[in-house]
Amino acid sequence: PVVVADTPAPQGGNVCPALGDLRVDPTCDGNFGCTYNYIESTDNQWCAVTETCPCTDGNFLCSKESDCQAAPTCDLEAIRADATCTTPGFSCLFTITATADGQVCTTEEKCDCTDAGSYTCVVQSEVCEPVPTCPTLAEIQADSTCSATAAARNLRCNTTSTAAEDDDQVCVTLTSCTCTDETFLCTVQKECMPAPTCPT
Repeated sequence: PVVVADTPAPQGGNVCPALGDLRVDPTCDGNFGCTYNYIESTDNQWCAVTETCPCTDGNFLCSKESDCQAAPTCDLEAIRADATCTTPGFSCLFTITATADGQVCTTEEKCDCTDAGSYTCVVQSEVCEPVPTCPTLAEIQADSTCSATAAARNLRCNTTSTAAEDDDQVCVTLTSCTCTDETFLCTVQKECMPAPTCPT
């Protein structure tokens, strides 16, 4: 869960640790308590959680109260068409891939539902790479490696060849090679038919 900045300072000069630190080390010294408010999303539910952690006998003992509702659906097109929302604190993270000007760009965009009832979207990162091109089948067979960058991953290269074979047959071979984990994996499909004969 993401902890929202709502940690009141207790009386007596004690300091409330970050909730993540408290969970790693629940020891404490004194008689005070800390309250944490945060958002939790599980099982298609959105929950506003209040976690109260009193310092008791040298350890924080925490209890939670949750107010849950069905989580909104993350749909970037719907958000862009209508940026209003009804669940402050709910956020969506989108990964968008688009091709333009000879480049493939992967963008991460985060959209947060604000207290004003609208989504605020911010681009968190953008990585652009040249559009990958297929090597020849001979190059793939000689060296099956490929660049498994985001742009090249799952790059598929198809090659079709036609050749006369023994037994008076003509065969069409389709070789399909896909870049997976930095290696081209190829499958071969072959269809044969009787070779045509020349009339007298």
